[in-house]
Amino acid sequence: MNFPGRLHLLRRGSQSVGLLVGVLGFTGIGMTHLIFPGLHCYSCPLAITVCPIGLVQNLIISGTLPFYWLGFVALYGLALGRGFCGWFCPFGTLNDLLSFRRARFLRALSPLKFAVLVGTIVAAWRLGDTLFCKLCPAGGLEASLPYFGLGVARLNAPFLVHMGILGATLLGMLLISRSGAGTCAPWGRCLRCSTGSACSASGFARTGATGAGSAPGLAPWG
Repeated sequence: MNFPGRLHLLRRGSQSVGLLVGVLGFTGIGMTHLIFPGLHCYSCPLAITVCPIGLVQNLIISGTLPFYWLGFVALYGLALGRGFCGWFCPFGTLNDLLSFRRARFLRALSPLKFAVLVGTIVAAWRLGDTLFCKLCPAGGLEASLPYFGLGVARLNAPFLVHMGILGATLLGMLLISRSGAGTCAPWGRCLRCSTGSACSASGFARTGATGAGSAPGLAPWG
């Protein structure tokens, strides 16, 4: 097997580990309050880790200095940077699996992630509201749908909003390669701001992207 093929298998293996960690609650393990290095809703019935974006919103609302959160951001940023987005994050994995088309996400729209991050922080600070959690497509997939299936969530306006955003995000993933990671994943912007990993900007990442079936030259790092 050539190098791109081995890299592809390695990436699929790491993505599988990310999915397993995301639903490790099925083993009976309770909430650990460790921060998950990706976009993963901690309201998921099987979650044992905390969503980084959900946590920082709650810390801002409560007026708590986010030293714990910043420590994990620095740790993950130095360890692998945005590599977690394409190699470990369950939502990033879904984005990758649905990226059948070669249409590329416009780099000019990349600042949307920064706008989402700033809007999330401002909403928590000024409005005292976890607005991103109410709109997050990962939350819709991993929390709203399971709880609706369990009979806990009701068919009301917030649920329909969640499903509408989830549907639009999935459609975008199908039409434009990695559009979900390019628009609605502020966690990737946090990792990038925390210096990230040198790997995420290296030629190694680009080689891996091509080998993994992504658009040529587009590294699958979020």
